[in-house]
Amino acid sequence: SEDLPDYIGLGDIFINLNTQTTGLEPSLLEAMVQKRVVVASENTPISSLIEDGVDGFVVNLNHWEELQNLLLRFLEDEEARKELGERARSKA
Repeated sequence: SEDLPDYIGLGDIFINLNTQTTGLEPSLLEAMVQKRVVVASENTPISSLIEDGVDGFVVNLNHWEELQNLLLRFLEDEEARKELGERARSKA
């Protein structure tokens, strides 16, 4: 959709936990270009693009508490969000 960049730009963190994806999602790349913290499921091809903890996060869907802690940390730490977002954009 033409509006996709606008919608991604509304948040600081982009989460795609869809396990039904068949390939690389354009929305993931757009989020990385927009310097968003990207979180994806480890059970998808998306996870191969992200270096966990460096330019995004790959999570196990069975570990909800870890995901919750990760999100709280990045929502509270603007500097960490910016640093990770810069690395994501460099990779994209």
